[in-house]
Amino acid sequence: MKVEELRSRSTLHMNKLHDFTEWLKAQGWLWQEPKSIYEALRMTRKGKYSNKTLIVHKKDTATVHLTTWGESQVWLLKWLKERKEAEK
Repeated sequence: MKVEELRSRSTLHMNKLHDFTEWLKAQGWLWQEPKSIYEALRMTRKGKYSNKTLIVHKKDTATVHLTTWGESQVWLLKWLKERKEAEK
């Protein structure tokens, strides 16, 4: 499965966005001002060969969860795995 095909509308709870953001900063991601009202989080990271952008979206009707896809879904799964391992 390609990175672009990964997406979820129910994995990241809104009240965990701050924790996820802080973890991303510790991983070398830089916070950027969201470009639209639908972006809950926008971060960039300079890579060896290219820059990457990570975006978490907020759907109009969303009241509990945020939408992750592509790069944001990959990093969200890494964060969740790390949190689960730390709880053991």
